[in-house]
This record gives sequence, C-alpha cells and structure tokens, in this order.
Amino acid sequence: MKWRPLLGLVVALASAGCGPSPADLARWEASEPDGLERLERVVVDRAAKPALRADAALLMIRAERRGRRPGLERLAEIVAHAPAADATPLLEQLVPRLSAEIRRDGAIDGIAEKDFAVLLLLDDAVAAAPLKAALRDAVLVWVRTATLARLAERRQRTSVPQAVRLLGAPAVEPFPALVGVPDAPLPLLATLVRDVGAPDTRAAMAGALIARDERLASPAGAAELRRAVDEANAKSGARPAAALVDAQLAKHRARVRGLVFEALIALGEPSARAHVVDRATAAAEPGEVRRAALAAMGVPAATSATASARSRRTTPRTSRRASRPQSSSSTRARPPRRSTSSSTRARGGFGSSRPRRSSRLRRSTSPSSPATSPPATRPR
Repeated sequence: MKWRPLLGLVVALASAGCGPSPADLARWEASEPDGLERLERVVVDRAAKPALRADAALLMIRAERRGRRPGLERLAEIVAHAPAADATPLLEQLVPRLSAEIRRDGAIDGIAEKDFAVLLLLDDAVAAAPLKAALRDAVLVWVRTATLARLAERRQRTSVPQAVRLLGAPAVEPFPALVGVPDAPLPLLATLVRDVGAPDTRAAMAGALIARDERLASPAGAAELRRAVDEANAKSGARPAAALVDAQLAKHRARVRGLVFEALIALGEPSARAHVVDRATAAAEPGEVRRAALAAMGVPAATSATASARSRRTTPRTSRRASRPQSSSSTRARPPRRSTSSSTRARGGFGSSRPRRSSRLRRSTSPSSPATSPPATRPR
C-alpha cells in the first residue's frame, strides 16, 4: 500500500476515537490475515504518537509469516516512496532503536533490524545525513562482530557480502585476522577484500594467507591437521588402520591448503599468485598439494598425463617399434604365407568370390566317374 491512501482511513479512525494501544499492536503482530495491514495503518498515521508509530514499525520488521518477514520489505517500500517530510519524523524515532538492536553481540541478534537498515541504505531512502550515518555505523558494527557466524546465517534478507559491498573498505579491515580461524571461508573473504579493500588491507590479507599456508606445511601444521583427522574419526566412532589414517591426513591436507591456494588466487595480489606458482612447482611438496595448487590456478590436474598420452599418440609407429627390444622369439624365421594368386582364386581357393565345390557334390553329379578322374571337358 502507498502512504497517502492509508492516511485518510487512519485519520477517520482517529477522529472516531479508535486509537490502538500497545497491547493491540502486540496482538496484531501475530494475527492473520490483516495484522500487518493494521500495523501499517498506525505507521503512516501522522496523528499518532511518534513512539507508537515506531513501535508499530518495529513489530512490522520482526513479524514472521511462514518463515519470512513480509512486513520488513513492505515497510522499506513505504519509507522509500514517502516524502521526506513524512518519513523523517518516523525515522527519527526508529533509527536509534534499530541501532541499539543491530549493535547487540549475539550472532543471530538484530538480523531483521539489520536487513531493514540495509534495504533503506540500498534504496537511499534516508534523507537526513545523521540518520544515514547512524544506520551505516550500526551495520558496520554488525558485520565486524561475529563475522564468520553471521556469514553462515541463512535467515537473512540481505547477506553479509551485500552489506560489505555497501559499506566499502572499512567493512573488510578485520578480515586478515580471520584467516587462521578453522573452517573460515577463505576464498569468500579474499574476494570481498579484493573487491572493496584498501591496498594495505589487500597486502595484509596476502601476507596472512601466505603465513597460513607456510604453517600448514610445517610440522606444527601437520600436527594440527592430524588432530583434526583424529577428532573426526573419534566423533564417527571409526578406528582406521595407520595406513588409512595417513591417507586421510594427505587428503585433508590437500583440501585445507587447496582452500588457501584458492583464496590467494582470488585475492589477485602478485605476491599471492607467485606463492601458489611456487608451491605448484616445488618438488618437495606432496603430489596432492601440487595438484591442489594447479587446480587453484585453473590448470587441470591431468594436464601432464594428457600431454604425455598425446605425445605417445603422435610418435610414429615405426619409431615406437624400433625402440622396443626384440625378443628371441621374434627373430625366428616365420613360415611363408600361403599364396593367393589368380590361379588359386580361379580354383575356388582362399579369397575366391565363388565357393569351392566339394568332392561329395562332384560325386553326386557324376556317379559313374571315379573321384580321381579329371573332369570332362566342355564341348565346343
């Protein structure tokens, strides 16, 4: 609904003495199907108390319907299309309360309020500069607090990367410190730093990623990876043999270091790419680690094997035969092949287009002649 069509209805209700109470607002938040519409009428009512309008707006933002928050988007649309003279008084009451909720430390606290603030900032719906700055500061605190947990949160209308790109370079300044956290989404963090980070932040991110890979390659890193494998086996109740544990460790090491290589390539810094190239060509690295580095650079792991196979296919057959050692059995004299001359084909031998007549058939056609007698000549 638009702002002005609702205003006449609200004015009529207020003149009749039907103003809602806070208890009515709480009941409308959970009521269907018209609870959100009733809250909306209070929000756009300029005759209502500002605190009551802000209460109704907060309830619209938080109201859930089948796992969604339709009131959040509806309120953001109303504020974006309202004149500044109508929206600013409401936002003056609403923004401080939004900021207080967004700045809470819980990983899942303030999600609805943060989503509403980001939608307002994306639509440039806040005309007053102090109110806009307050919202940006609150969202910045939200992004930089419990960043990894909030990256994994799925119940958001606006994602953390979307908020980061809205806020710019200050949002990614703490990201280099997150590189050493286990299970951190390193490629995503590196991509965000590349997109909006300042040069010093990008350099710090490259240094942190290189240091992380060097630690994983060290004995201390190997012990860390081994503990992770042992914990996974203990959690699943498995008791694999030592050889299988070594294979699990090699696979886990290639996966973890492969994520670091992907992040280094995504970052795009020259030093980051040079490190990946160095690891891909280092003879001291295990084969699975070199293949992970090649995969991060976009080089298929089977390229060398394919090239070798292609070179074998393009080698002349004579040269391959000449290179093979001759066995003693191949030097023996072979028996001569049976001749397939024209006379043999004429007699119905091998290669003849006409089958040879058996002696039984010849005897049946001329029973009086012996089998050894020559065939009768054809009269001219």
